[in-house]
Amino acid sequence: MTAMTSHERILDAMSLRTPDRVPMSPILTRGWIAAAGVERTRKFTKETDSILVVGIAPDIPLGRYGEEKRRISAEGEKETHRLPTPKGDLTQIVKRDVQTTWIEKQFFEDESDVEKFLSIPYTPPRPQVIEWRKWVNFMGDEGLVLVDIPDALMLPGQLVHAREFHDELCAQ
Repeated sequence: MTAMTSHERILDAMSLRTPDRVPMSPILTRGWIAAAGVERTRKFTKETDSILVVGIAPDIPLGRYGEEKRRISAEGEKETHRLPTPKGDLTQIVKRDVQTTWIEKQFFEDESDVEKFLSIPYTPPRPQVIEWRKWVNFMGDEGLVLVDIPDALMLPGQLVHAREFHDELCAQ
């Protein structure tokens, strides 16, 4: 058997076919690449069968309304997200670092915020295919780029405090 590219090796393993060797597939994110740097990432992907996960629809819960209406103001590492709705504004405060986003104030703080959210007309977001293609070109045959498709639990999980969400989920 001839040596496979990382891309071929990962796809064979995912398809339950026998690759030339067991893939060593760490999961990368854009934040990981930003922290490691492009040069170090290139070295890393040459030695592994990396999988890069890329989101292509940043505002799935809010759809196009969120893309068009959300207003963001930044002060240092913190961002305030304001979303006008037919029933009043929703506000979220986030703190960004290189690899993740920390939500310091959730969009939902009480039942009136749920009513505001439910008043938003929903149209699915536009996929950012150009972003995905950029990363496919970056990875080449050195790995595989997957699209991050959030599940239904992400919506309430992002909008309320994580502990409250998990406690309520377990209680039900």
